[in-house]
Amino acid sequence: MNDMRCVMLANFGSFATQLRVRKPQPCTRSSQATHFTRPNSVRNIMCQAAERRFDLVTTDVDGTLLSTKNVLSSRNEEAIAECIKLGIPVCIATGKARGPWCKKVLPKLGAPMPGVYMQGLLIYNADGTIMHEESLSEDLVRETITLAKELGITLTLYTYERILAEETNADSDRLLPYEDPTPESVGDLQQFVGKLAFQKCIMIASEQRIAEVRDQIAERLGDGKRTSLTVAIAGMLEILPAGASKGKGVDQLLKHLDVKPERVLAMGDGENDKVMLQMVGLGVAMGNASKACLEAADVQVSSNDNDGVAEALEKYILEPAGVKLTASKSSAAAQPLPKP
Repeated sequence: MNDMRCVMLANFGSFATQLRVRKPQPCTRSSQATHFTRPNSVRNIMCQAAERRFDLVTTDVDGTLLSTKNVLSSRNEEAIAECIKLGIPVCIATGKARGPWCKKVLPKLGAPMPGVYMQGLLIYNADGTIMHEESLSEDLVRETITLAKELGITLTLYTYERILAEETNADSDRLLPYEDPTPESVGDLQQFVGKLAFQKCIMIASEQRIAEVRDQIAERLGDGKRTSLTVAIAGMLEILPAGASKGKGVDQLLKHLDVKPERVLAMGDGENDKVMLQMVGLGVAMGNASKACLEAADVQVSSNDNDGVAEALEKYILEPAGVKLTASKSSAAAQPLPKP
């Protein structure tokens, strides 16, 4: 691991020597990106984004890196490859578990890199071994199972690269298009508490139903005290250990890589991306981003179905370095995954 880290930091070095401190300046509006100013932000937009230099890129997967058909566009792939040529690696920061999607996507992101998974609860080394893990308490898992039954809501439990459900149904099948591990029907979930470590739980119902019961769930489970609730996909409420977030996981990864948050460009689309976008040098929201994500971002680009990732990388990293993309832009209309 130390050898791998030295190699990555050596790659960072060529760009680190070009970095120079800039005085805070207001951002201007571009034709392609919408800029947001948060008056109480800890890190106001410090300079024209196009003049920045970054050491690392982190990106969400579903709704950001991949299209709604779960495809990595040729333009996104080219943009990532060009960033890597410049010595700027790209790391995954996702709420997803490692599953079939990894074999399809990760090889297209260059040399293996560490990554943040399961909302920061699992951080993997480049070789696939676990660098950091965090799990829910047994009491919280038991209470979540009981509450889901009372509410009549489908519950899935995540344990590393497995997803367990009392019984698979139309709700749990909504996970299938995302190519996470296939949910398993295992009967009474309580029998596994204390035997398996569960990183998170997801309650799955219609978006309206989740909205109706979210406050009740938050009060019962102690949101902010015993647990943290978040949403990555509409109609799927995630129950995490208290204080957990994708941003917290990214922060741990950056410390491991010895990269400063202000030298990171991060991209996302969901409520679960808020902390990550707020903590880095440039937080980029996709055109399809949720309201919570937009409020946390510095800029907004095109949607995930229109190469938003490539647009961000081209505008804020590649063009300042004199690199132009050649792959055709995606023009197909969005084809959403099944709605709740």
